[in-house]
Amino acid sequence: QINVPALGGLVNRSVVVVAAENGRLYCVDARGNGDGTTNIYWTYPSTPDPDNTSWTDPNAVAGEDGGVAEMPTGFRTSSALIERIGGIDYLFISATNGRVYCIEMAGRGDMDLTLRKPGTTRRKWTFPDDYPAPVLNGNLGESFGSVAFATTSAGPTLIVPTSQGRVYALDADGNPNKTTNVRWAYPPVSQPTLGACEMTPICEFNSVYVGFRRDTSGVARFLCLEDDTGIVRWEFTGTTLWGTGAPAPFIAAGDWISGPCMIEAGELSGGMPNTVVAANENGW
Repeated sequence: QINVPALGGLVNRSVVVVAAENGRLYCVDARGNGDGTTNIYWTYPSTPDPDNTSWTDPNAVAGEDGGVAEMPTGFRTSSALIERIGGIDYLFISATNGRVYCIEMAGRGDMDLTLRKPGTTRRKWTFPDDYPAPVLNGNLGESFGSVAFATTSAGPTLIVPTSQGRVYALDADGNPNKTTNVRWAYPPVSQPTLGACEMTPICEFNSVYVGFRRDTSGVARFLCLEDDTGIVRWEFTGTTLWGTGAPAPFIAAGDWISGPCMIEAGELSGGMPNTVVAANENGW
């Protein structure tokens, strides 16, 4: 839902969100105007009005971004995810500055469609914490994989892969002071990290499926984690099925980068169970 006063206020509208390498998110009308152009409903961070010398950013005030909160610098291969929580649509994305952002999709409705000037929107929360809360360093590493969403027993949950070498499960709804809470992390923050996690996880069957690059010991792990707790259900690091000879040697998996896909048992033949398919950098 987008706030478009010219269309009567909050309306259902097909949109495309473009995550640009200038660090801005652009929410544009998906249908366009029929003349080869389209409308930008809002950008985040806000886009100054070049024709208005007195323009000020409505987010540069106390309680919003305050001119203090760190803005995204780019997104690389990270794509935005949109989910409706409590009847409100939110956008989630991880950025190259090591932070995750939750942005309101509706926007303020302050665009000018006649002059083709974009409006503005609000930040719901940032992880790690940022203004107006005490600021924590964005130490997640550059984003490569995209975030995923799961509905767990604790509520709406955002699954965040990081090149730091951890996966975080965050409260997708967040807190009133523009922060959110960590439901769990794998590995736990008290333990060493794994190799970089650069794939987009998938969330199915009350589980999170995600892989990592090789760690300092040379092991690349593909994991199935319980979505409520982050506890490991199983892991895959290689197999003898790739080898030849008697006995066949164990062949270790290479880096896990490409995102997996899930196939339900009902779509498979031969009595196969629910199956996850993941491509590995060793060619299998």
